[in-house]
Amino acid sequence: MGRRNGFTLTEMMIVIAIMAVLSAIAIPQWNRYQQNADLKTAARAIAAEIADMKSRATTEQLAYTMTFNTAGNNYQIARQQNPGSITFDNIGSAIDISSSGSGRAVDMTGASFFGTPSNRLRFDARGTTNNGNVSLRNARNSTAVITVNITGRTHVTFSMQ
Repeated sequence: MGRRNGFTLTEMMIVIAIMAVLSAIAIPQWNRYQQNADLKTAARAIAAEIADMKSRATTEQLAYTMTFNTAGNNYQIARQQNPGSITFDNIGSAIDISSSGSGRAVDMTGASFFGTPSNRLRFDARGTTNNGNVSLRNARNSTAVITVNITGRTHVTFSMQ
């Protein structure tokens, strides 16, 4: 008799069982990783927008605002019409927080800045701003807090679950 190549049914069932156990462990961990990655993506996108606003304000010598809408889970950027004007024009449409990353839920839980209204970050033409912070949370209750100081520098603090 010649030598037979291949797998027996028992060997195949053992391999399938091992793969099932590994999948049962890996899939929840992957989902956790993905949800936290989406939170980080959203927080870093907001921090990047803030840095871009500071740069635009100083370059164009116009004031910029970023108004946060926690109920709508979005923010809107506006630019001063011309130096000395009190009128601002919206730049594009409102940016949805949950559109960052792979679309998993990231919620804006708060936005608090010095001045009135307290949900508005404003950059002057020289690049200074009203300090404050924006808070985000995902479905795992992981949080991100984007803190902005008076010079417009941002710092993001994460608390992952």
